[in-house]
Order: sequence, then C-alpha cells, then structure tokens
Amino acid sequence: MKRVLIDVDDVICTNHFLGSINRFTNKNYKMSDFTTYSFEHDIFKTDDELNAYYDYYLSANSYDDSELMPDCYEVLEKMIKKYEVYLTTSCVHFVRERDFGRQFGDKFYFLLDKLPFFPPNNIIMTNRKDIINGDVIIDDRLKHLTDGKREQRLLFDSFHNKEISDEELQKLGITRVRGWKEIGKILRLD
Repeated sequence: MKRVLIDVDDVICTNHFLGSINRFTNKNYKMSDFTTYSFEHDIFKTDDELNAYYDYYLSANSYDDSELMPDCYEVLEKMIKKYEVYLTTSCVHFVRERDFGRQFGDKFYFLLDKLPFFPPNNIIMTNRKDIINGDVIIDDRLKHLTDGKREQRLLFDSFHNKEISDEELQKLGITRVRGWKEIGKILRLD
C-alpha cells in the first residue's frame, strides 16, 4: 500500500492565521491580498508591532478561525481506504519553542474534530518533514516537495506559490493541484 504524506495548513485547512490578523488589526484582509508565505511582515512594519501581534496570536487557539478546504473531507475519507495516509504538519515558523506544544495541541484537536474518521496515530507533528518517507507528498510549500525522494509530488496551489511557473515545476517533477477533487482524480479515488 502506498504511503501518502499530506500537509495541514493551507492544504487541509485554511484561514487560521488570517482570522487572528483580522481580529488584531480590526481589518478584513483576504488571502488574495497577499503573495508571500510570511505575509504578516507586509502588515506589521516594526519589530514592536510584529511582536505585539505574535503575543496576541499565541494567546488564543488560532484554529478557532480555521476551516477545511472544499472537498477535503470527502476526498480524504476515500483516500484512507486506498492508501496509508499521514498528515505531516509543522508548527508555525515564528512560534517560540516553548509554545510548540500548545500550538500542536490546538491543531491536533482541530483535526480530530473536523476529520473524525482520520486515525489520530497517523497525525505527525514535526518541523522536520524531510525525515519522513512516503511515496506521495502533498504540500503547499516547494521546500517540502524537493527534500527527500518521492514517487509523486503535488504542490497544492496557494496564494504564496503562484509565482512558481509550470515550467519550473515540470523540471522538478512536481505537479500543481488546484483543489481536492483534482487530487482525487490524480490518485484515482473515483
């Protein structure tokens, strides 16, 4: 049985980070307003502003704002019947090490709540995805798709990876996917 590794943030779910920024700034930003992964730097211009936001972000469960991506539930439910599936997720890059446990806990309980059919033992929390072996990997960050040998590598389309050309992806042996239904077709789940 083939092993599939799937990222969580911006692949399984979205909006967790943006919701807290909108509450903190009292604005209504949309993901389409940004083109970089660390878009908080586009909003908060000084270290003091950024640190004040990070303190706010860490004071609450950021996954309260999160939603599953469209069609994720249905496709993932079919996928676990055909493949050995693991959710491989890292901690938000700026989180202080002392906050990793809480951040991972919030994410873990979000996944248990939103994906009740998914085996909890197949959720891997790590900031070192490169050490996990799998046949297929689905991620929104190019750096996670280029480390390690994978039979099939799928880049989940996101606001921060649109500048990566199809030619560049083709050279790297990576296929861009624009949603969960497309993943289902590629992995022949129908």
